[in-house]
Parts: sequence; structure tokens; C-alpha cells
Amino acid sequence: MFKDHPVLSFVYSTLVKRLKQCESPIQRAKLAHKEIDRYNQEVLDNEVVQKYMSCKKGCAACCHTQVSVTSDEAELLTDLYLKGEVDIDLKKLYLQSEARNDVSKWYNIPYDIRRCLFLDENNACKIYENRPAVCRTNMVLSDPKTCSTIDGKVHEQRLVNTHKADMIIMASYTVTKSAGTLPYMIWKALNKKKAKAGSPVEQPMDTVRKRVRKAKITVSKLLSM
Repeated sequence: MFKDHPVLSFVYSTLVKRLKQCESPIQRAKLAHKEIDRYNQEVLDNEVVQKYMSCKKGCAACCHTQVSVTSDEAELLTDLYLKGEVDIDLKKLYLQSEARNDVSKWYNIPYDIRRCLFLDENNACKIYENRPAVCRTNMVLSDPKTCSTIDGKVHEQRLVNTHKADMIIMASYTVTKSAGTLPYMIWKALNKKKAKAGSPVEQPMDTVRKRVRKAKITVSKLLSM
């Protein structure tokens, strides 16, 4: 793999080995994120990138798109929720997860409901330190208006080249058990934990079950908005 690119091949193969040595999915996710940030910094130190990169805190133009995560990342985010470190609107999660991994179904969801589960009222990321790998490398040099999908369409953008960080993402997807869209993977992770009898998260999952049942009751109301 990457025979014509020995540096990229080395980055990929080295990280695959390190990820396989991790003891837990959360540890794997955090290692991948750490290495992505390290290689991203090399790019962000470039004066041209600093001058022309459009991405700024609070922009959130890209935060209505369909984001992919590994099962490791879904485990990390689910763990944050169950520990009470971040809140998730379960009604919105349910609606978003219904699209599963289908792009066309995703963009048929109303724009406001497609808004990322982890944005605060100021459009800042509530899980910035633990945000998914693809969010870390999605940096653009073009007008942020091209990132908007308010019309239900994905537009052409001029992306910052993050080749080494992309190899880290590829390595994490190689090692992880599965992957899919963020809402669908988190929904599956929550239900998986709910199904584990005697699990330490059984008590908080009782609350989750009640909230999910309430969410399903209101789904029809949300869809009629």
C-alpha cells in the first residue's frame, strides 16, 4: 500500500501497529485523535494556510453534513454522554439515526434537525477535544458558504491538504470493528450498552430508555414541523 509514497505508508503502518496495541476502543480513538492533531499542526503552521483558511470557531457551516465515525469514536462519545460530561438531544439523535448510512435520506431531513448534536447555542463544538477524526481534517480555503448544505446539496470546496492525518484516519478505520454515520453509530452504541444486563451503565441507561421512549412519541410531531 502507498508504494509510491513511502512516508505516507510509514505513517499508516506505524499507526496500525500502535492502535492494535491499545487496550480499549476509547484508548484507540484518543490515540488516533492525538496523532491527527500532531500532523495537522504541521499543516496549520504553514503561513499560506494561516492566511487563507476559512474555518473559525462558531462558523458551523459544515456541521449539518453527514459525518462518519468509527465504532471506537462512537464508544468515546457515548461514554461522555453516560458520564454526564455532555448532553445529547435524544429526540434529534433518533431522527438523525433513522437515515442510517444513506446520504439521500440524510439530506431529506430538515436542515435544523440535521444540525450536529454537539453544537452549543453559539455554534461552538461541545466536544471539541473529542470531536471525530473527519472533523479534525475538514479544513477549507474556500468561502465557508460553499460548506453550507441548507439547500440539501454538497458543494465543491477547496480543502486544506492533510495527507499524513488522512493516513491516521485510514489506519483507525482499518483497525476498528465497524464504522458508519455519527448519529447511527451512537444510537447503536447506546442500545448495545442498554442490552448488557448487569452492566455498570445499567442505571443511567434506565434514564436513557425513558427518554428514548419519550423521544419516539414526539417524533411524529417533529416531522410535521
